[in-house]
Amino acid sequence: MEYLSTKTWIPYPSKHGNPIRQKTEDNITSINNKKEEERNIQKELKDVIEFYENNITLITSFISEDMEKYLKSGLYADLIIEAMKEAVSRNKRNWKYVTGILNDCINNKVYTAKQFKIRQEEFKSNKTQTHQSNKTKEKVEYDEVEFSNEEEYKEKILGKG
Repeated sequence: MEYLSTKTWIPYPSKHGNPIRQKTEDNITSINNKKEEERNIQKELKDVIEFYENNITLITSFISEDMEKYLKSGLYADLIIEAMKEAVSRNKRNWKYVTGILNDCINNKVYTAKQFKIRQEEFKSNKTQTHQSNKTKEKVEYDEVEFSNEEEYKEKILGKG
């Protein structure tokens, strides 16, 4: 009997073509990106809390967690601070008023302070235009007319008679 030698070749994954290694590197990169994002959120949260405590009142853990949720939802710290400035300027020094502004921003896809200021200017401009158009409407004065009987009314107003 002839011995048939068959070698089975199992490819050894190379450094550049190893899908397992690539997946591991991608995971490490993803983890590092998440850690960096978390550090950025924590720094932004610190800035937001500092502004809140300096201009509104002492912070509670509930408000702090709420602020963090807004940051994680995509709002920038400068927008949250701008919303707090708006509340302070209107003498509405409470978190509920600020969240109203922030929710409006989310609904209108406003994520930065710059976008917020542009939207404020547009709002003020539209409000001014509406107010001016109301002022420029022509005032119509009506003379009071008295009728002595129903026939006179029908004749003058309805054109019957």
